[in-house]
Amino acid sequence: MTSRSRATLACLDACDPHRHPGGCVGGARPRSRPPTPHHLPSLALGNREVLWAERTLVFFYGFLLFLVPILKALGGELPIELSTRGARYAEASDTALEELKARIDENEELLDDTIESLDTIATRLQEESELDSGR
Repeated sequence: MTSRSRATLACLDACDPHRHPGGCVGGARPRSRPPTPHHLPSLALGNREVLWAERTLVFFYGFLLFLVPILKALGGELPIELSTRGARYAEASDTALEELKARIDENEELLDDTIESLDTIATRLQEESELDSGR
């Protein structure tokens, strides 16, 4: 018997439902927590809870690192740089703000002119309707 056939028989023997019920699917069981190494890293200070807290903090920070730029991008503001310190956005310059204010003032003047024109048209229409009703 070759070594390959011995390995196949050993695998089939491990999955024998009479010897090991659920043996084949035992390794596919869902776990409630990710596995922890037998020897904890020195960063965990020998405590599993510290390791879980550190992992949670890393995942939370990573989640924020991607979530904040995505939410701002949905609002129309894209970052100019992504780094481990976070996203960096373009700063509005004073000249851009002054140009924006000038455009807003111009639009307000146009709106005021339009409202005045509509008011004069409305008064003329009202006068004409009174004259037509008096005939």
